[in-house]
Amino acid sequence: MVTIMYMAQVDLTRERIDASNGSLIGSYNKNIDVTTTNCFSAVLEVDSRGTRTSTFSIFNTHATNSIDYDIWGNVDSNPVTAFTGTADTDYDNGWVELKSSTSQAASVAPAVETLSNSYTKVVVRVKSTSAGNAGVVRIWHRGDN
Repeated sequence: MVTIMYMAQVDLTRERIDASNGSLIGSYNKNIDVTTTNCFSAVLEVDSRGTRTSTFSIFNTHATNSIDYDIWGNVDSNPVTAFTGTADTDYDNGWVELKSSTSQAASVAPAVETLSNSYTKVVVRVKSTSAGNAGVVRIWHRGDN
């Protein structure tokens, strides 16, 4: 039996909440139950133009295997050159590493990462901490202006 895993990212429409001092526009993105591989792969790509702050919740739901994650942002204007995962190439195209590789144990509370600067695009990548020991990740993003 062969199991094929693919990215099932969901991008929800922006909401507008009116308040007495103006309005808040939010964006939501999520990708749940992603099985990690031995190499970093993008599990969430967020168009963050117009977003001043972003909060990510990264949850490893596997019972025993840990995962590693990192976060990259692009500071170039549109169009954004696709993220390749090769540092020298990405640095030349406006990508910067916002959160270096961080390990998350199995079944612990979700990691929460907050970005306070604006970027054109943000990519979150995950991989198995130990080769051959896949983790299962659920990731959410909320961005506000």
